[in-house]
Amino acid sequence: MTNELTRRAPLGSFPAFPRSFAELMRWDPTQDSFFAPQQRGGWSPRVELKEDPEHYLVQAELPGCKKEDIKVTLEGDTLTIRGEKKEEEKREDENVHVYERSYGSFTRSFRFPSAVDAEQVSAETSDGVLSVRVKKAEQSKSRTVEIKST
Repeated sequence: MTNELTRRAPLGSFPAFPRSFAELMRWDPTQDSFFAPQQRGGWSPRVELKEDPEHYLVQAELPGCKKEDIKVTLEGDTLTIRGEKKEEEKREDENVHVYERSYGSFTRSFRFPSAVDAEQVSAETSDGVLSVRVKKAEQSKSRTVEIKST
């Protein structure tokens, strides 16, 4: 019987933790199929949210979606885009060899970091991209109030 001395590293896997944590912080549950609100084969459009001094601009890639199948709502400071990309009807005499396109319903919601003007919202589609422009609410201006004595 021999007793060998071996160096143990009880925290040997610890250096992997920061890397795993960084991956967790980059994880987007809206893009994860487990959490996505659509059925198998569904999809979630890619979106950009931009800001200038007066507006927010939300642009969503919606190729193949008809305008009639998209609904945009603004409730408080939250913009929601809902829609459905419908599958083309299959013909009896047609054989599909590759099936990679995604279809189904989707919902994406965005909360703006500052107040918005619900009356100043516009939406348009062009080349498969939905652009929603939302005007920021007027910022309340501060002023000094003179105190009068009576």
